[in-house]
Amino acid sequence: MLIPIFNGTPAQNAAMSFEHGGTITAAGWNNEGTQLFTAGDDGRLILWDVASGAVLAELQHDSPLLGAVWGEGDHLLTWQENGLITLWDTASLSQLWQVSLEDAPRTVVWDRQHSRILAYTQHEVGIWTLNDGELLFTTQIETPLASANWSGEDAVYLFDEENNVRRFSLSDGEELSAFSLQHRGMLLGARLNQDETRLLTWHVDGFAIVWQIDGQRADRIHTFRHRTFVSGGRWNTAETRIMTWAADDTVKLWDAQTGEELRVLTHPDWADGALWNPDERYILTWAHTIAYIWDEDGVLIPFQHPDLVRGAMWNKQGDHVLTWAWDGIARLWALPQEED
Repeated sequence: MLIPIFNGTPAQNAAMSFEHGGTITAAGWNNEGTQLFTAGDDGRLILWDVASGAVLAELQHDSPLLGAVWGEGDHLLTWQENGLITLWDTASLSQLWQVSLEDAPRTVVWDRQHSRILAYTQHEVGIWTLNDGELLFTTQIETPLASANWSGEDAVYLFDEENNVRRFSLSDGEELSAFSLQHRGMLLGARLNQDETRLLTWHVDGFAIVWQIDGQRADRIHTFRHRTFVSGGRWNTAETRIMTWAADDTVKLWDAQTGEELRVLTHPDWADGALWNPDERYILTWAHTIAYIWDEDGVLIPFQHPDLVRGAMWNKQGDHVLTWAWDGIARLWALPQEED
């Protein structure tokens, strides 16, 4: 078990700070790494110049922003508490289109080609085209949804909290298959591997599970255990390892082939998230008021914040980390240069 060991005071001075004002609900870099956004519960999305820290523009919304994500080029998606989803052109600062769901979206994701978007609430799913916001697919689900995943080019998987799985065709809206995961604990989330033969799920009873699926049924392969509910999980790029994080203050790494527990990263509080860096040599985690960087030996760099950390992410080069906290400030941290 790896325990955070602080050699001196945790790093407290960020390379740059971006003061949004109000609670930041999301933040992120553009593809070039030259701009970033902060989205807030005040309905504002602020675009920043990374080099200077200057405000480039503010995009005002009608209700609190729940999230935002960059697309290709200058495209930026935002979604609000009132159910509105907007595609922006950040070069012209104009709305390209706007669509809506009946309730607040839980999340909005691009497909791999960045040509369509998938959004869902607890009971509603919608898929739209990038070009004009045309509705391609919609359905209502009685049992609250836990997750939705793209399936190839022409289908979508829906996972509800009662461990039911349904797969729909996007071309005609027909249900292609329906089956149940044989587990009692409420489903909190699900993630498919790249060829859709494996499914990772995480549950309220402290279990994360790997299933073999064929579109018609699911067979349990591995069961991973935390002491309390699991908040999330992900595969590494090669799909040889799995990372899970939970309210038991741990992030755990597992061998995806054998199910063996490889490492436990222990935090002083609930672990809210975890990400590998681009070459997967380091792991970024965040819990309470600190974001951590771990290496294979367990040595870490702690980034201290004055308030609870809401989220964090790597840049594409893996040499900077962006964090955002409840104090309304996003911070950019530079990693120390490696010695030759």
